[in-house]
Amino acid sequence: MPIMAVMSGLCANSAQAVSRESSSAQRNGQVKIVSLGGALAGRLGLIDKAGDGVAVLSEGTSLSDLAEGRPITPTDRIALDEAVLDAPLIPGSRIICVGLNFFSHAKEVGQAAPQRPAMFSRYPSSFVGPGQDIILPSVSAEFDYEVELAAVIGRAGRHIPETKAMTHILGFTCLADNSLRDWQTHSRQAFPGKNFDRSGAIGPWIVTPDEMPPMRDIELETFVNGVRRQHGDCGDLIFSLDHCLSYISSFMTLQPGDVIALGTPPGVASGKDNPQWLKDGDLVELRISGIGSLRNTVRAERREKVSEVCEVGKVS
Repeated sequence: MPIMAVMSGLCANSAQAVSRESSSAQRNGQVKIVSLGGALAGRLGLIDKAGDGVAVLSEGTSLSDLAEGRPITPTDRIALDEAVLDAPLIPGSRIICVGLNFFSHAKEVGQAAPQRPAMFSRYPSSFVGPGQDIILPSVSAEFDYEVELAAVIGRAGRHIPETKAMTHILGFTCLADNSLRDWQTHSRQAFPGKNFDRSGAIGPWIVTPDEMPPMRDIELETFVNGVRRQHGDCGDLIFSLDHCLSYISSFMTLQPGDVIALGTPPGVASGKDNPQWLKDGDLVELRISGIGSLRNTVRAERREKVSEVCEVGKVS
């Protein structure tokens, strides 16, 4: 995999300690890519082998640089617990979600398994990063949780055969495809219920495929306030990642930074007789084997007055 050779080409004028730690991490398959926020907003970093430090990469380093094995330069090292982690999305990222893609989830909601992948898209504005609050919209009473495994594209491609699909994957991350079920059923299109601002979450980092278990063994779980609500594994997928990536690339060119979310396992609130919708103050934790956990707290939306929201467009 190209990324495994990236750190061996680090420029010698970088801090040597950063280079040694990052190179060792890459050689041993310990590669976690983070998107930094705060004062380092827009920069990428690599978590070192020990798991307690982040090698900050030079400004302008891209996901495709990592995927293609281009030489990169770390400029600093910071402690992981001092780093501000942002959503691992880049400007222009497109999030393509595969709906109803677990056999057991289709069964729990009373639907037949689809014959072809059912697709919908989400905008980056509908996601927050690790540790950030997810927003319960004031206009909905049916806020549902959904854990999903998401693949991040590292190499561009169109008409990609299934046998070559994994060569285009940079890595994997956790995605909370939280849904407003009442808005999702306003029409035949799921789009409104999937795109409320800050309703979903993604992160905490991108893990390269070499560090992941075999796809069929990857387990997904959702915990709400410490109680497990969802559990499943990718052996239950209706459509494989290889098939989904190939299918999507038949109608659009996939670009570095694009995200493919593979659907949610059983246990969603909407699949129960007495659904327990997410409410203000709930702590939602996603766990995916090979990646770790993504934690976010639910906060009720505070609606501003229309006059305050529209101040920028005020006509004098």
